[in-house]
Amino acid sequence: MWPQALGYLTPLRDPRSLAKQGRHYLYHPLWGGSCPTGAVKNDRIVLDRSGATPQGTFRFRMAENLTDSNLSALLEFKVTGMVQGDELEIEINRKKIPARRIKRSHDADGQPNKEGRPLPTYYLYRIKLTSAQATFGDNQLDVRLIKSVGKEKLDIQEVEVTVEVKG
Repeated sequence: MWPQALGYLTPLRDPRSLAKQGRHYLYHPLWGGSCPTGAVKNDRIVLDRSGATPQGTFRFRMAENLTDSNLSALLEFKVTGMVQGDELEIEINRKKIPARRIKRSHDADGQPNKEGRPLPTYYLYRIKLTSAQATFGDNQLDVRLIKSVGKEKLDIQEVEVTVEVKG
């Protein structure tokens, strides 16, 4: 409640203290289509299987210099409409991520309302980011459907980057 809510801003006064804490960047869809102001806030990639090579791009920003050996970062995103045999090719800033560096898990129960926006069954992708892939500032996630087995469109959403500080 006001004015106690201002207490959350107090730690922001000390940049050194902030640098010692982990950070979490969320790139979630806020509105379907456009918001009341007219701005597009529907951050996602939709891959339509009817295309020859379904692909899409997602741009995101982060204020992290991953050349710092004290930092580690993990990129995550959820894909709905996907089935077991589907395969994605993933690039970050035009650099292909080898399949062995991508962790994929299935959540058959989906995402309930208490965990965020309700989602049907989905696949969670996790990729450890390195300074060779991600940069301070603008970044680009490119996704291609290279093997299609299912029938539904793929909806890639809830992109997140978690940065942890070692030590």
